[in-house]
Amino acid sequence: MHTFWWQLPGPQQFLSGVVNDLRDGKNVVLCLPEHPPEGFQAALNRALSDTDGWLWNRFTVDPNGKDSPAAQLFARFVPDASPETIFSARTLIREPSFTEHLIWLDGLTPSTWRVWKDFLEGYTHLLRSVPQFRPSLFVVPLIGDLIPPAEDVCLSVQYWRGCVRYFDMLLFASGLLGAKHLPDLHRQLAVSATANVALWDPAVAVRLAAEDIKTILAPQPVLREIAIERGWEMGVTSLAWYKGTSDSMDGRDRIHSAILAADGNEIGRRIWRAQVSVLFPYIEECRQDILGRLGKVLRVPYQTPFGTITNIYDLEIGHIDNQIKTGGISAPPELCGMISRLREIRNALAHSETLDSESALAKEIL
Repeated sequence: MHTFWWQLPGPQQFLSGVVNDLRDGKNVVLCLPEHPPEGFQAALNRALSDTDGWLWNRFTVDPNGKDSPAAQLFARFVPDASPETIFSARTLIREPSFTEHLIWLDGLTPSTWRVWKDFLEGYTHLLRSVPQFRPSLFVVPLIGDLIPPAEDVCLSVQYWRGCVRYFDMLLFASGLLGAKHLPDLHRQLAVSATANVALWDPAVAVRLAAEDIKTILAPQPVLREIAIERGWEMGVTSLAWYKGTSDSMDGRDRIHSAILAADGNEIGRRIWRAQVSVLFPYIEECRQDILGRLGKVLRVPYQTPFGTITNIYDLEIGHIDNQIKTGGISAPPELCGMISRLREIRNALAHSETLDSESALAKEIL
């Protein structure tokens, strides 16, 4: 995953919350969906500067659960413990050598989480009165529907839910597509389409950014591939944030585009929103430029079904096209072609029609 993902406002806010909790002496449980964004562990390591003094450790729990969590941790961090030592959270937290470690727990499953949850709750309770100045702390990623412990004075639970905003994904897509050799308008279309389809999922944005712009504007094949890779099937796979199939974004519950890959109408609407956000402002800019070029030959007052236009600068692109085609106004052929195509695009989008790639990428409007 591109490192700048965790520098974006939404992801950065989530990262900062975890960093602040650790600096406050809390264990942190991360509630993450299946298929979470990559790179958080590395970003957290970078965010905790050298002045924090933590010894970073990645610890994989025993998948068989043969030894207790305390015994596993003693074996790793206090290997020279006395044979008479009772392996427990209480004895571990009082070990002089078990300080200033930041321990990322890997490999937790529903079968192993139960005992590790009990251990973490006991360890967290002991943190309130631990004699060491810098006791070791845990970062515990829970993937999917594993239930976290209750929050405590010395334990926080951070949910990766609703953390990504549309603006975050727009910035991310812009960074991914910035190096593509495309006309500026086409690059804006590609960025907007990628953001509207990827929503909160940076992996989808990365996949789309590797494709040509025609595929980005008709992304169903790529989305179907992602759905197959993740074992998702529309109408079968449940919609839940912990599965990664839905999430809240800018205050709205949204469904992952890969789940909707078979629903051409919904994917089309997402592409339509991207096209509108880019092409409507562009058409307005073109209209202003055209009026500047043709203002002396265009006629007002101009009668429309909705009233009479008396100011040239109130003429819409369709009005200009009509005057050229029916009023004998002379204009360069390439300008006439541009105006006609802009009118077609504007009318289609205004009627909620998603443009095909030929229309959206028409050379006449560049």
